[in-house]
Amino acid sequence: AETVRHGVVEGGRRGGCGHARSLRAWGSVATGRRRGYGPRVDVAARFSELVRGPEATLDLDEPALLIAAHDHTVDLAGELRALDDLAASIAADDAPALAHALFVEHGYAGNTVDYGDPRNSYLDEVRRRRLGLPITLSVLMIEVGRRRGIGLVGVGMPGHFLVGSDDG
Repeated sequence: AETVRHGVVEGGRRGGCGHARSLRAWGSVATGRRRGYGPRVDVAARFSELVRGPEATLDLDEPALLIAAHDHTVDLAGELRALDDLAASIAADDAPALAHALFVEHGYAGNTVDYGDPRNSYLDEVRRRRLGLPITLSVLMIEVGRRRGIGLVGVGMPGHFLVGSDDG
């Protein structure tokens, strides 16, 4: 995976940016040790590439991190690893247990002090700060659940975004 700087993903697979998971295959360029090879990839183009695929196979982590990259530098590899680590640290096998682990044990919550803070919308910042908007917290829960084998889906409601379980 690469570091995203101001709307550009640096690195990629040899010979091109590759498929949806190619950004995970190489080391971060943030350290100055460029381990990946390939062209610079426009974040908007990469986002568009990801979301054009079938909805059923769309993971939300990388597109959400690319949204954050429009505002600030994002280490995609590091953030994806951090989500993997978070999922590995949780012993949950269903939606209620996962919700308890994230929102009680790990302390993730809605930002009631400054709801309008833009960082509430960026998955990397929400993961780091443990504060965010309900929709970003939902994306976090869906992605951690996916890593744990828990089938979760986003459910849009008027004025709300909820997480639904494949279990009902």
